[in-house]
Amino acid sequence: MTTASSEAFAERVSGRLFASRRGGRLRLVRQLSSAECGVASLCMAIGYHGLQLPLGKVRRLVGDVYDGVSLAHLARAASDLGFIACGYRLEVEDLTEFEPGTILHWEMNHFVVLGRVSRGRFQIYDPARGVRWCDAKEVGRAFTGVALTLTPGESFDPKIERERPLRRHLRWVLSQKRRLATAVVSSLFIQVLAFCVPIAMAIAVEDLIPWRDLGGLTITAIALVIASFARFWAMLIRGRTLKVIDVSLESSMRASFLHHLLHLPYRVFLTRSQGDLLQRINAHREIRDALSSVALASVLDATTAAAFLLALFMLHPTLAFAALGLAALQGLVTAWSWGRRERLTETYLEADAVCQTRQVEALATAYSTKAMGREQAMLQRWSNAFVTQLQADRNRGNFEALLDAIRPSIGMLTPACILGFAGASVAQGDMSLGALFAASVLMPSFMAPVGQLVGAIQSLADARSVAARVNDVLEETSELPTEFSDAANVPSQRIQGGIRFEQVSFGFRPEEAIVDDFDLEILPGQTVALVGSTGSGKSTIINLLLGLLRPSQGRILLDGADLTTFHPQQLRRQFGVVPQRVQLIQGTFRSNILFGAEEAADRVEWAAKLACLDARIAREPAGFETPIAEAGSSLSGGEAQRLAIARAVVTLPRILVMDEATSALDTATEAKVYEALRQLECTQVVVAHRLSTIRRADLIVVMENGRCVERGSHAELVAKGGSYARLVAAQLAEDSAA
Repeated sequence: MTTASSEAFAERVSGRLFASRRGGRLRLVRQLSSAECGVASLCMAIGYHGLQLPLGKVRRLVGDVYDGVSLAHLARAASDLGFIACGYRLEVEDLTEFEPGTILHWEMNHFVVLGRVSRGRFQIYDPARGVRWCDAKEVGRAFTGVALTLTPGESFDPKIERERPLRRHLRWVLSQKRRLATAVVSSLFIQVLAFCVPIAMAIAVEDLIPWRDLGGLTITAIALVIASFARFWAMLIRGRTLKVIDVSLESSMRASFLHHLLHLPYRVFLTRSQGDLLQRINAHREIRDALSSVALASVLDATTAAAFLLALFMLHPTLAFAALGLAALQGLVTAWSWGRRERLTETYLEADAVCQTRQVEALATAYSTKAMGREQAMLQRWSNAFVTQLQADRNRGNFEALLDAIRPSIGMLTPACILGFAGASVAQGDMSLGALFAASVLMPSFMAPVGQLVGAIQSLADARSVAARVNDVLEETSELPTEFSDAANVPSQRIQGGIRFEQVSFGFRPEEAIVDDFDLEILPGQTVALVGSTGSGKSTIINLLLGLLRPSQGRILLDGADLTTFHPQQLRRQFGVVPQRVQLIQGTFRSNILFGAEEAADRVEWAAKLACLDARIAREPAGFETPIAEAGSSLSGGEAQRLAIARAVVTLPRILVMDEATSALDTATEAKVYEALRQLECTQVVVAHRLSTIRRADLIVVMENGRCVERGSHAELVAKGGSYARLVAAQLAEDSAA
């Protein structure tokens, strides 16, 4: 990092900086989660220089974003793309000498991109708030003085990979070909019947009324009544068919999305909030509506409009050209509004995701909120997000109102054209009165499908933004390796429980290792306790063993086979897991113990007894069928932990993993539980702080800063007088003081 006053900065300004002003234009890229403003900013910066990549691809290049990235991560990713990245420490006035596409550190926890500078005002491309102009004072308050510039290097390869968010969803529409054909045929039949009106009017005015042919008028009226009934049945068939298509599309799309989501790596759930994921699950309705309407509009409305336009050309060419002009005007309005509508929708979706997250938080933290009297603070937290969402919704609604005002106004020009062109032709004797009546029906009939087609196309702007958020999840790679199918490469027999960590390292960022060069061998049936201070990497070891996280270096072996060669779901079903935070579902004691493992239904009572939960359940009149409140709020912490232990052992696991599994139990109950667990013939990996838990282990592993610093039995480590001995002494001192 250099300073603005250095010679390097002067050289940068006078040479390389101005030479690169040949860059293109900045394109706003919205962040899809609160932690990826840096990724979105990098996406904008490289796009300015001619390398336009999808946000997901840039995210994968930067690496997993859990709590945001630093400027160094962005610089490293830019270098991988062929850029020369330079960091600077600047004053606000120095920004006037920097080109668009410069990444700025903003408000201590955010990144934005510098756009144009004009008359002391700065154009800021904010991935969270959009494009805006700021004066020097506002920039001075937000800009931290740190900036990153990118210059294309020798290996830089400019290219454009355009995102087509809706393309992957078209397959669902195409899967409904037969129903779509029914809807299209019925719709075409409806439109054919619509021709009956202008034809009947022309015949009546020109041939029947002047000759007072009452019989002919009666027959014409009866024909229109029959056409009306036919239109009713055709519309009923079309309406029901479209409803079936809508339901089928949404169920298929949502089920596919949820299936994919639940098979994604655990890291995906660490980088996206629950509210955000809920919004994406529910977003398929808008995509469905847009695709189904466009699919019909593109076939039906275009065909209908062409038919009416052809009839107009045959009747009055000048009027037909006028109709084409009005249709072109509709198209120009659509093209003009597309970009802004898409940006407004993106802003609303982001605000809505934050608001949903706040609502989920308010419900999930109800106990803490009530217990600490923080209702007003929680309400204010939600209210701030809700006001932002309402503002975004109002902005989108205002723009929609503008478009709704423009479209009918263009439609009002239709009668003016009819009077101006067709009326003049009648007055000059070039056109009959019946033809005028026909034209007065044909031209609005042409403009109606044009308006519907334009409306369907405009809905794509909203659907594109929604689909981009959905695709952000769909583009994540499943944790199932591609060579696995549901039945292939599944362990053919139960594992024995032998575990080996070989030089395993892991960190959410390469330079920040949480686990570093970790080696450990656990024999089948052995009980191992992981000990260490908070943040030493114990829980990360557990997650690595479960395959929820992947080592950045080294490997993990089960019974001598690499962990990655197993089918993840099939393997984990041979694990029993008691996490730090027990997660219960709304249901009964029985359903919570089984947790979907119905094949173990005959062992529910045995598991409850082993976990010392049987006496608690026996006090309930309904026994194991007693309902448990959502998230287990009706249970104490110790009861929830014992239920989690029963859930972990009911499947007779080969490896039992317990992360602070008995921290809420009293000493006597804990002793009973561990004594019962010793009866299990399985490998046990325990994370604990209590001395009474630790000393029961066959092997104790002491961890500091992600490394194993000591290992051995309780007696051996105490005699050694190292880190473990100090932990034991500290805990004994606390116990004696208590």
